[in-house]
Amino acid sequence: MKKILLTAVLIGAMFSVSAYVVCVAAPLLGKNIKKTIVIGDYYNDLELMHAGGYAVAVANAPAEVKAAADFVTTCTCSEGAVGEFLYDMMEKANRI
Repeated sequence: MKKILLTAVLIGAMFSVSAYVVCVAAPLLGKNIKKTIVIGDYYNDLELMHAGGYAVAVANAPAEVKAAADFVTTCTCSEGAVGEFLYDMMEKANRI
């Protein structure tokens, strides 16, 4: 069975500071920014999505944000997009 270590840092930032915060926080937590998963829903998340290792966009994100993503959810933010992605990720890892 494959071992998965999940470290979660939730950042609710306006403007474009979230990429900066993650780039600073990841090394402090002993993590490589390129081994992070980032989830975005609007233009202010584009910088963060480019900085992270795997980018996810929610279904109601603008086309430019979706184009920057490795995965696009079928749910919107209010429909549980983050949960959808996490469930999909765990299912693929045979954890459920």
